[in-house]
Amino acid sequence: MSINDRFPDKFAFAAFAILCVVVAIIFGFSRGEKRDEFQQNNIFQQFNNTTSEPPSRARAESEPAPESRRALSDDVHVLPRTDQPSAARESTAASNCIIRGRFLLPDGSPAAGVALDLHGWKSNHERVIQFGLPDRFDDLHHSTDAEGKFQLEFVPPKAYQFTLDTKLEHYGIQMWRWGEIAEGANVELGDIRLARGATIRGKVLNHDGTALGRGIHVYINSEYKSSGDGGDHTYYSAPADPATGEFTICDAPPGPADVYARGEFAWVAGPRIDVAEGAVFERNLYYDGPDPNKTIVVAKGCDLIYIFDEVDSIKLINSFGLAVAEQKTSTFHDVPRGEYTVLIEDPKFKTWSKSGVHSGERVRADLVGSSALRVNITDDAGGAIHTYRMRVRYHFKNMTVSPNEFEIRKPGDPEPANGIYQGIVPGDITIVVESEGYAHSETRIDNLMPGETKAITIQMNRGGFVHGRVTYATGDPARNVKITLASPDADDEILEEWEGYQGFDGIVPDALRPATTGADGSFSFTRVPAGGYKLVTFVSFMLRKQVSADVAANETLYLNISLPAHGFAKGSILGLRAEDVSRLRLEIYSTNPSDSDKFSKGLLTTSPILGPDNHYELGPAQTGDYSLVLSSIPEKEATDPRIPPDGVSLGKITIIAGTTVERNFEIPPKK
Repeated sequence: MSINDRFPDKFAFAAFAILCVVVAIIFGFSRGEKRDEFQQNNIFQQFNNTTSEPPSRARAESEPAPESRRALSDDVHVLPRTDQPSAARESTAASNCIIRGRFLLPDGSPAAGVALDLHGWKSNHERVIQFGLPDRFDDLHHSTDAEGKFQLEFVPPKAYQFTLDTKLEHYGIQMWRWGEIAEGANVELGDIRLARGATIRGKVLNHDGTALGRGIHVYINSEYKSSGDGGDHTYYSAPADPATGEFTICDAPPGPADVYARGEFAWVAGPRIDVAEGAVFERNLYYDGPDPNKTIVVAKGCDLIYIFDEVDSIKLINSFGLAVAEQKTSTFHDVPRGEYTVLIEDPKFKTWSKSGVHSGERVRADLVGSSALRVNITDDAGGAIHTYRMRVRYHFKNMTVSPNEFEIRKPGDPEPANGIYQGIVPGDITIVVESEGYAHSETRIDNLMPGETKAITIQMNRGGFVHGRVTYATGDPARNVKITLASPDADDEILEEWEGYQGFDGIVPDALRPATTGADGSFSFTRVPAGGYKLVTFVSFMLRKQVSADVAANETLYLNISLPAHGFAKGSILGLRAEDVSRLRLEIYSTNPSDSDKFSKGLLTTSPILGPDNHYELGPAQTGDYSLVLSSIPEKEATDPRIPPDGVSLGKITIIAGTTVERNFEIPPKK
């Protein structure tokens, strides 16, 4: 089943998803359950494997300067610029990823002939900006062999997300979804046991018993979740007959499921069904809202900014030229039958109108910003630069909107006449310019007015260079360690989230540049715009360091960064019930009174209990005292009465430099 079957109205789905993101961001980031640090990147094992080579995807290639042979310190050395050290960069050789697994029938025998459809399409806006889009990507269509096995092999575009839909007639549909798949990744889905599919059929009707009409799809949202990495809940649909309202959904998986219907003008709530394998359910859905045949929906869009519910004015003008309705929102109900002109007036956009619109229609309004920029790009000697990439970043007062950055000139696009970029939506913006051989430039423009054409001159420069070496307290090189160059006002919380959860492979927030140290602990950043920065070296949640640096154009900064002394800890949590192990996690807090670095305070990490005998592993961790708390994973509250919802303290542990402390903990009795 294709993604179009699951989400037939891509624009509506995208708008809904974007609105959800905005609401989530406005009300604050929810940390929720953190991924297991040891599963994501088992640093404990890496430190005991001194022969492994760092990956090539973000490796610092440059040789350290002679000063690196001296005793390490946090000194920042300004060196004459005699060369241009290469930046940490991604490998250009693309490698295939592999997705494999085996399907079994309910009796355990192989499921041959299961149809598999892998669909890839562009991911979020930030990843598209960061990586660009491929020239093409062809969906994969495959089926399982006589043993029920399959293997999909392809090069995953970095800016893509993926779904895998599988289908075997009479058995429940299976789905997987990945926000990204890394090159060279091996995704093992293991054994997947199919279940007999159920059938759900009925009609979608008005309250008077007539069919609701054209464009209605019935959806099932099942709680059944496919097993394995990326396993997704099943969301799929079937059309309702416009004349009779009849629909049939086949091969629904077992478990609770919500059924509903949606069209251009109507949302119809349906029943919740406890689906049983192989069963047949008869259910009708009834609509009791405004008459769709007397509704006009105006779907608004703009290339440079996401438009939500309101503009200043949307008018409906009848055939006599009279405005019969005016509002800010997009849906007009109880519109008398007839022909209308839709007129949108908002100073932020050029006036838009469409004639010949009838009640019962949905129209798309592609709005264009009313302002413009006359841009002059020069080099540091004043000479004109004509080859560049340019983006506009919007700043919204009192809220954070993502994405907020949009491309107005792509690489290879012609420069507009007289350097004038039309269609800019007014507001507080930053213009970001990139040109080969120069440091990127950011120019802030506050309060660009509606209808204004603003002239700006942007002078590019070659930038500075930042390179150096990271070592452990023992003097050994810290290889394959993540290091970020960030502006001093970059949000530490976002930086921390990004480091811990996305491992430098995810979205790069504004003003952050990642690298990974080489085999000798070296790192390098090139073409850095002049200014103040902070460098954050991240080994784990429990071992990291932040230093400051000032970068000047045409100069090289060399930094020796020595990490704090560290150690490890391991042991077991005794006395746990077997049924509670998968419901619990271990939280680690710093209790070091002398800690002044924000990255060493508060909650450091959470990790599900790992291994046999409820074994845990911590580290590398900065030396000092830590407290351990056992708590429930969100939405999986423990049944053990000794473990309250807010967790139970197990005690403290002291990390000693260069050693692995072994200690077991017991759950204290309930008070």
